[in-house]
Amino acid sequence: MKTRKLITVMVLPFLLASCSKRNTSTANEKYDVYSLSTGYFSTTYGKTRIVSDSSLFLSPFNTVITGKVLSVANTYHEEDYKDMEDMFSDTFFYYHALLDRHYYYRSYKDKDETNDDRAYLNNVKVINDSYGTETPIAVDPFLYDVLKQSYEFTLNSDLKFNMFLGTLNEVYEEKLATLKQNMTSLDVTMTLLNKATFSQDFESREIEDIVSTLPNTKEEVENLLSFDDTNRTVTFHKLEKADRLEISLGGNGKGFATEAISRKMKEKYQGLSMSVNSGTSSIKAIGTRPDLKDWNIVYSNPVYNETLQASERIINPYNPYEVALKKKGEFNISTSGYYEQYFYVYDGEDTFKRRCHIIDSKTGYSHQYFDQISVLIDNTGLADMYTTALMNTDSVEECQALFEKLNGIYDEKDASLILCFKTEADKNDTLFSYKMSDITNTYTLNGKTYPEVTLPDKTDYRGDYGDFDSSLFFKTEPAIIASKAVRNFKETYVVSQNLKDSLYLLDPDKYPTYVTNRDNIISRIEAEL
Repeated sequence: MKTRKLITVMVLPFLLASCSKRNTSTANEKYDVYSLSTGYFSTTYGKTRIVSDSSLFLSPFNTVITGKVLSVANTYHEEDYKDMEDMFSDTFFYYHALLDRHYYYRSYKDKDETNDDRAYLNNVKVINDSYGTETPIAVDPFLYDVLKQSYEFTLNSDLKFNMFLGTLNEVYEEKLATLKQNMTSLDVTMTLLNKATFSQDFESREIEDIVSTLPNTKEEVENLLSFDDTNRTVTFHKLEKADRLEISLGGNGKGFATEAISRKMKEKYQGLSMSVNSGTSSIKAIGTRPDLKDWNIVYSNPVYNETLQASERIINPYNPYEVALKKKGEFNISTSGYYEQYFYVYDGEDTFKRRCHIIDSKTGYSHQYFDQISVLIDNTGLADMYTTALMNTDSVEECQALFEKLNGIYDEKDASLILCFKTEADKNDTLFSYKMSDITNTYTLNGKTYPEVTLPDKTDYRGDYGDFDSSLFFKTEPAIIASKAVRNFKETYVVSQNLKDSLYLLDPDKYPTYVTNRDNIISRIEAEL
């Protein structure tokens, strides 16, 4: 299920989520672009096969991973592209299997092998199964290295990145997967009116109970894993307060895989010009473009993605992209943001709290301050851990302090940082937080605040929604269910000084595909770090 596509393009300034470069001293008038992509896991085919009792629709790292090879015409032949395609896809599958904590996998030398009696791969799930048994698990060199680096970073980040969140991640994954199934009438109303996903919050006791079993001090973490470099084994020791504990590498595994695969392809094909886009969160550029032009990386508008998850029928007033980054030379960029997997909870008063897949192990909840953070350093795996840790801070100052601390530890002298957060449109120094009164007409009933909506018969509803049939909202055109929503905010970007001339707002005249609503541009680049 891989896509193979070879096209020849004229040299034009174009904008992509990622593009690539080739080491050459002169610009070429035209060049070839060959597209790479990954497919889906199978129980019966492929060098890496999932072990499951049922059919699963599972892609590597649960996202769309693509690559683009740019080259002067006739640089590569068909057999080269086929080799690149196989290397790209097979290696991503294999690394996903090693890092997966949910399923078992088997590895085959050839894709058409049928021997199903071979042993499982020793992946993260197998290591988690060994928790507290004092059994050393021999693992692949790639996994061994990822585990060591993740363990070290957990300690170095003061647990702002914590690799031992598996049991807490499970609760969030289940919730995020079943949001619409558990929506109340009020949730449905808030989702449609505010064009973002709303749901009931977690049971606080459930979160508290899990947090109480997590390692949340350096002393607890330091005694959890031991590594034997000679035999390349990992031993997962028991934490006294936790009957069950799980390693989770969802916050950085894809970045490490992107880094490793790119390195392998670069070593085999000298002078390679290529980009790898791992679901937009990890982007790596290899070599120099044949036209010697800048890379252009577009940034997702967080609020636009909110709207897309709410309802396909909602007309989106926001632009999908408003900001882009120009960059020369080979580089890596990692981006974390709440909008990929999120929901809001309404506390019954006048404020909203955001829950997303990026979680602080010490509280069990997501931080609210940053909408999106990008880091540019030499290693995408390390960058992914950076962004996860930095999203768990609550101010520009706290974020920058942790960033500089990590740079000192990892000797990253040229690291760059891009921060995105909401501010009120007329106040440059005040963080904007959603309130009911800010985004919809409201009324008060029995001491609680509710949104006002106009029903299909054009009357206003002013109840507590307990007597309301939520199916009405799904069967009725959203335009009929109306409110005067006002979101008075800007997505404000601050950037490291060495990138101050590289981050820019997209010109609606040049990029109408990206900036579809020029009257509602909510992004601004305000300051440099």
